[in-house]
Amino acid sequence: MERSQRPFSVYRRLTKKKGSFVFYCRFRGEDGQYISALSTGQTSRAAAENWADVKPSPCSGFLAVIS
Repeated sequence: MERSQRPFSVYRRLTKKKGSFVFYCRFRGEDGQYISALSTGQTSRAAAENWADVKPSPCSGFLAVIS
């Protein structure tokens, strides 16, 4: 049985501030491949996943509107 894939992936990156992390999110494109990462600005995984759940996917044209 195949697992359903989430439309995004969340991972953490070290910031310039020593010992501090921020979470980034990568959304899946229409072809199923990940596109460039976006900073969530969140410091916990749960908050970052919540941010990604409510954020419209960049593939839906959202980034084109703010660019």
